[in-house]
Amino acid sequence: MTSAEQLLDIALSKALAKSSLNILTKTYRGSQVTDALGSIAEGKVGQDPAYLSTSRDPNIAREFAEENKYSLWSVIFGCSGFDMERYN
Repeated sequence: MTSAEQLLDIALSKALAKSSLNILTKTYRGSQVTDALGSIAEGKVGQDPAYLSTSRDPNIAREFAEENKYSLWSVIFGCSGFDMERYN
């Protein structure tokens, strides 16, 4: 990682640690099939070491998936994350 990427990683990690959701939340993700989530079978537990962008609106995820020729649309349940809605 570059020094700028390291600083961003530190800042994001600190923000997530302070504001975890603490409740199981259903979100949606549209991405390329090369995404790390593409190798996780339905109903199985997995993780991606990267920061993921998800949405509580399934239509937003579908739009992202449709932008790629090889797309993946996922439903993700998780207890960690940062809800950006209040900042929009």
